[in-house]
Amino acid sequence: MPIRQILNTNQDYYLINFDSDCKERMADDGRALSELVVDELKREPITDVFVMSHGWMGDLDGAKAQYDKWTANLWSCADDIEAVKKKRPGFRPLLIGLHWPSKPFGNEDTGGAFDLSLATGGDDVVKIAIADQIALLGASDEIGPQLETIYKAYLELDEPDTLPDEVRRAYLEIESRLGLEGEDREPFNPEEVFRNALDADQQEDEFASFAGGFSWGDLLAPLRVLSFWRMKDRARLLGESGANEFLRKLQQAAAGRDVRFHLMGHSFGCIVVTTMIAGSSEATMAQDSVHSIFLAQGAMSLWAYCPKIPHAKEKAGAFNRLVKNNRVKGAIVTTLSEHDSAVGFFYPLAAGLKFQADFALELPKYGAIGSFGIQGLDDITEGLTMGRKDHQYNFKAGRIYNLESSGVIKEKALAVGAHSDIAHPEVAHAWWQAVMAD
Repeated sequence: MPIRQILNTNQDYYLINFDSDCKERMADDGRALSELVVDELKREPITDVFVMSHGWMGDLDGAKAQYDKWTANLWSCADDIEAVKKKRPGFRPLLIGLHWPSKPFGNEDTGGAFDLSLATGGDDVVKIAIADQIALLGASDEIGPQLETIYKAYLELDEPDTLPDEVRRAYLEIESRLGLEGEDREPFNPEEVFRNALDADQQEDEFASFAGGFSWGDLLAPLRVLSFWRMKDRARLLGESGANEFLRKLQQAAAGRDVRFHLMGHSFGCIVVTTMIAGSSEATMAQDSVHSIFLAQGAMSLWAYCPKIPHAKEKAGAFNRLVKNNRVKGAIVTTLSEHDSAVGFFYPLAAGLKFQADFALELPKYGAIGSFGIQGLDDITEGLTMGRKDHQYNFKAGRIYNLESSGVIKEKALAVGAHSDIAHPEVAHAWWQAVMAD
């Protein structure tokens, strides 16, 4: 694995690679690449550290491709860079991308958890699909018999209108063995997931823009949901463990100097960078505040930061400690788009809700930041529209800004809609504006 990924812009970034157990993989020379990054931060006059986390990504090559696009786009904003240099004399950035195995939707197209490559049938195909799904879920071979039951029913039954008992029991056994967190969703009910997905397909004309033209209502719908929650859980675990430890080391390396940290996440990566700061508890939070967070099409709860969840007022959002303890000095900025079917359509479906297209009168019990922004903090939150690449947002420190970005984030891909359509100058400019907020 290369030490750095070199860009045509003569800017580069470190790519820190974690495995499915949230442990860092070693570089080609046998060292942990994070150690080299910490050493550079100690040694060089770095002024600003940028840490990025992808969300739904197929593999290491896919992560590189995405970071290449993001960083090239970031450095294309010449006016913003000049403005930062004036604001931060001697501006010298250090860019870091985090890679972690995250395949809830395969390669974000028709593969993986959507298609599962079962169309040709046959025992060999089923065996391959079982092995792939076990690897995807990070599970043991113990769930193999249950997966076999599900796949064979999928191949043998012609569009059933109810979930067979043996399939329902197989799903419940898998969910039990996975030990997934139950927060931000209803208790897992495979029959209800199946029916909700079937209902959504039957309303295809009304919800076509959300579903992305993909058929959800089949016997594999609950498996897609389990894959979704497994990746969401992995994002949280990575942030709380390996990524949190890495941030602490970076902050220690920069102690006593005016070094600002700027975190950016996409999709489940928003959970990674949030828990990277928040830790698993107040005792493990980052020692110092970061300066800014930019959350692009976040696949995390709209109530995650709030002090009192409206439908459970005795509870705070899972990561409210980040706000309560002032772990972000500058601005928190989110993007939201009505064209993102991954968070607008699948997120509430995975939470156990029937799909609803309009939450204008009341925010949902379960919904994603990429659809609704950060909610429940009205005194410090402002809703804005994403402007052109020269728009001056005048973001202020200590504030949260939800940018309605449907006019920019709109290019759709099958099933996920515009979820990954974030490599635009307008998006990069908004991040730079967050970086400069005081």
